[in-house]
Amino acid sequence: MSSLSPPRPLLAVLTSAAIKKTASLFRSFGGSSFHPDWEARASVCARCPIAHRHGKHLYCGKPLIHQPVRPLEAGCGCPIIAKAQDPAEHCPLTAQYLPTDLPTDLPTDTTSCPCQWCAAARAKSHEIRAA
Repeated sequence: MSSLSPPRPLLAVLTSAAIKKTASLFRSFGGSSFHPDWEARASVCARCPIAHRHGKHLYCGKPLIHQPVRPLEAGCGCPIIAKAQDPAEHCPLTAQYLPTDLPTDLPTDTTSCPCQWCAAARAKSHEIRAA
């Protein structure tokens, strides 16, 4: 694996962003479910070194509108709260801040997913079992 991942084509990025925005709006009107542990996911993002504050909002990297084409290690540009609330989303980085090389919007088995959110959830479940 190279240290920098290739950026996604602009049309794919914009289409994905439009779909995610629509799903977020649908969720905000009660039309879909939230991830049950979205607050813990958002707190992981808030501590991430690529988290970017723009106005009142925190983003996964620079906001998409400012950098539509980017490598995975630069984040996805989504608002962190909306991303954390989406049950189908995954963090684009591993716990070591390397790209996961997985699509961030596909359901993945959390027991084997390398993303920061799934790794934090596994660590939390291990702590609960150990207690």
